[in-house]
Amino acid sequence: MFRANSIWFSACTRAQTASFPIASGPTESPNPVPHTASSWINVVSYGAKADGVADDTAAINSAMTACTSRADPNNGCTLYFPAGVYITTGITLRSYVNMKGDGWGTSVIQLRPHTASDVLILPIDTFNFSIYGLTLDGDSARGGTGNCLSLAPTST
Repeated sequence: MFRANSIWFSACTRAQTASFPIASGPTESPNPVPHTASSWINVVSYGAKADGVADDTAAINSAMTACTSRADPNNGCTLYFPAGVYITTGITLRSYVNMKGDGWGTSVIQLRPHTASDVLILPIDTFNFSIYGLTLDGDSARGGTGNCLSLAPTST
């Protein structure tokens, strides 16, 4: 496990398989946000199929917008990814969003085949976020040319 700037990397596959679960926190063990109905948004409720075929990018972005549009966004919200494979053309993480899946290899965010993008983009000014229990797959075996996680120098 590798830690950099309060981000735990544990779930990224690209050219070779490497295990990395991701979460942020001040301690050595990840501490996921407690589950309360008002603080969790399920991406499937916003149209994500998680079938490994359909492009789930728009549904994930809609769920993330709902998460950040709450009346009190400074408390954050958990964007929940139930078990499945979510195909995307790239997602930009926003402040106050905690992405949580069901575990490494169980909840997978995978780049669409033959896509030149990054699976998850983290703008440099994003804060108060966490990523836990997800696998980020750059899909290099099927022509994906991006990275699993990238830092953007400015807001995107």
